[in-house]
Amino acid sequence: MDNICIVGWLVEHMAGIVAILTFLALLTNTLALWFVVCQTSLTRKAVDLSRESIDNDRKVRQMELLPEANFVIHVQVKFRLWIEEIDGIGQELSAAIKTGDANRIREVSAKARKELSGLVHKWQYEHGPKWLGEIYVAGAQYYHEFQLVLGNDGQPHNNDFWLDVAPDILGSCEESSYHLKQLREYIDWVVPSSFAHCPDTVTKADLLRA
Repeated sequence: MDNICIVGWLVEHMAGIVAILTFLALLTNTLALWFVVCQTSLTRKAVDLSRESIDNDRKVRQMELLPEANFVIHVQVKFRLWIEEIDGIGQELSAAIKTGDANRIREVSAKARKELSGLVHKWQYEHGPKWLGEIYVAGAQYYHEFQLVLGNDGQPHNNDFWLDVAPDILGSCEESSYHLKQLREYIDWVVPSSFAHCPDTVTKADLLRA
């Protein structure tokens, strides 16, 4: 009789028991999700702090190796001239492609440098800080590749050939310009503009005179 009563009670209250168990399951899942969210947030913050610390340490090390201003200015001017040249050629090519002017494309291609050695000034590379010299070389490599693509094979071709290769040359312009700008921005990030453009009204020797 007692067993029958217990079974009857369970049947009568089954819905309530199921609701309680469901609530407990939802609560457990909610707590677990909250824990995962908190853990993810803390991990992200830790990664961001680590990245910031690494960037700051790298910048400090490079600042300790800051060159005399003329090294920075030399590389910045080189990059600016290369970028201006590439962007200018890119604009000419875009206009020629739109109008289908093969002769103009041929003329633009003829502007490619025939002599590509010596793009990096050896003395500047050897006497400046290592990191700046490697950025200098990387920029020269992008410029060098652009010149090779621009000049093609240096042989005469018909109009159809120039109309076909023009988009590839334009793509090289855009890619080389992009990477050169990235490298220049890195230099600007490492070296404060106030350092690179400090006045030269007095020599260092005079400032250091005892």
